[in-house]
Amino acid sequence: METEQQNKLPFLDIAIDNSNNQLTTSVYRKPTYTDQYIQHLSHHHPQIKRAIAATLARRTNTICSPDLLQQEVDHLKTTFIKYNGCPKNLVETTIKKTLQDQVQRPPKPEPSLIRINTPYVGPISQQTQPSRLAKPAKLCYVQIVRGGIRQSPTQEAVYIN
Repeated sequence: METEQQNKLPFLDIAIDNSNNQLTTSVYRKPTYTDQYIQHLSHHHPQIKRAIAATLARRTNTICSPDLLQQEVDHLKTTFIKYNGCPKNLVETTIKKTLQDQVQRPPKPEPSLIRINTPYVGPISQQTQPSRLAKPAKLCYVQIVRGGIRQSPTQEAVYIN
């Protein structure tokens, strides 16, 4: 179990600082942390190298308090440029784009109706209970005829799990 030392408590990847009776958060790094990631000259796909910087920038943006964010971003830039040999332009562009995308991300759209085609089987098909289903869907009864499927005009909005 972790204990508080010098008003700081490490919790998962977060360093929680409780100085001046105000909680601030930053990225926690273990004492054995070496700032080593994939070297820029290694034989990995360029997208993998950019993704590592983008993921760490996203983590920094999510975890850090606003007053410590720039300090952590500067640490990331130093880590990738100085210790991992990445070009300064690539690192700065990747981090800047990642932080801007976090701010400008639009809300997720509402899920659309799911269409379910089921064969009509007389009274059994009439027993479909929309109240037992969880997501909105359109239920379409179809007739299977020789040479293909013919859809009936009856469509009901039902809910599926």
